[in-house]
Amino acid sequence: AAPRGREKRSEGRGTLRLRLLDPSPRSGEVIPIPAEVTVGRGGGCGIVLADDTFVSTLHARLYQQNGQAFVEDLGSTNGTFVNGKQVTAPTRLKRGDQVQFGQTVAEVIK
Repeated sequence: AAPRGREKRSEGRGTLRLRLLDPSPRSGEVIPIPAEVTVGRGGGCGIVLADDTFVSTLHARLYQQNGQAFVEDLGSTNGTFVNGKQVTAPTRLKRGDQVQFGQTVAEVIK
């Protein structure tokens, strides 16, 4: 996988970010959660997890509403999980939560 851009931009105060954890080959990478972004293996997604074959082409959506971040599963094959619990409806994210897409796990950080 090509190296991603370094964390240079300020996405605004209080913006939550995801830090990819092991076993991802991109472990340690930090990804800002913008107003809205899709997650999946497909090239059209804002966050592309091409290395994880358990991630669907269009897996999940992350978005912010009223200053809070949420994750929503988009009918993925293997599900989206927050702190080990499968997401069945939009779920609020807070700092310290662990979000799993396929086998990729990320921690929500500020």
